Amino acid sequence: MSHTLPATGIAGALRQPLRTTRAIVRLDWVDAAKGIGIALVVIGHALGGLIDAGIAPSADWFRPAMLAIYTFHMPLFFFLSGLFLPRRLESGPRGIAQRALSGLVWPYFLWGSVQILVIHAAGAYVNAPVRDLPGALTGMFFSAPPSQFWFLYVLVLVQAVSVAALPLVGATGMLALSVVLRVLAPDPLPIVLSFGVMMLPWFALGCLFGARGWSARLPGLPARRAAGMALACAIVLGGTTAGLIGSVGWDGFSTFKAGEIAGLAWSPEGTAAALAGITAVVLLAARCSGVLLDVLALLGRHSMAIYLLHILAIAGMRIILVNLTGWTDPMMILLLVAVGLGGPLVAAWVARRLGVARLLAL
Repeated sequence: MSHTLPATGIAGALRQPLRTTRAIVRLDWVDAAKGIGIALVVIGHALGGLIDAGIAPSADWFRPAMLAIYTFHMPLFFFLSGLFLPRRLESGPRGIAQRALSGLVWPYFLWGSVQILVIHAAGAYVNAPVRDLPGALTGMFFSAPPSQFWFLYVLVLVQAVSVAALPLVGATGMLALSVVLRVLAPDPLPIVLSFGVMMLPWFALGCLFGARGWSARLPGLPARRAAGMALACAIVLGGTTAGLIGSVGWDGFSTFKAGEIAGLAWSPEGTAAALAGITAVVLLAARCSGVLLDVLALLGRHSMAIYLLHILAIAGMRIILVNLTGWTDPMMILLLVAVGLGGPLVAAWVARRLGVARLLAL
């Protein structure tokens, strides 16, 4: 999930000044945006786990918060993943395929299998036990990516489509075609194809953003204009979330499980919230600085490790707190989020110290 622009220069530089030459440039705002995004992923899954476990505050804000987060947090990651594909096409399909195999396919099968085995071993302690272990493992190949790992599976698919389409129709054409496909796609589709059709427009939007060079110019946006745009985005996000809840009624929504909330968030009616949320995060990331930038960039640079391991960390802590200690205070959400972010960071640090970070995709 790196985002360097290939060329000459000091490889791996974190804060190298932007140049018009082909120096390797790591854009701080992209790291920060990924940091915000991965924090939202962890918060969303922590909320979902507590909801499915029957734990929520009496004035239930868990469900609306999860709905708002889910409207845009995964579209955000597809957008960010598409930013640098137009430039990476210069390395040819083989280079992109090699990156996908090592950076997406290998961690998908490694940690997806580990997570399935751990959940199977946990039995009734988890919210969704794995009872058919052979079926769960074979389902990884074609039909049923485990939990959060659908993102890696679908990202491989949309990258493959984009590598084929971009040279033929360009970034603008690919965005247009992806929107048409989203509107006209038959329903239902197999889950990975359904997610692919759903997320391809956001990936294509990232490709267009990157192809036009807007990624590099974004930090120069005036602060007042950025603040006004972010406020407008927050209003759209809040209004769309309220509208989604209203479409099913609060009485019905208050009984929704995490999967139902995600389904509502990713309905076509949530498109405005997705666009608003992506825009707000990008604007915030482009304007932040100092310690906040450092913290968000740290999370962003380790977003893959956090994505791979956070479910194990969150679910493990929730099982300990609820089933072994009997603590069911909804505010355990704070501890779950801290563990979901901090645990994978520690694991990645240990893997680097042991020299196995690449092998473990951390």
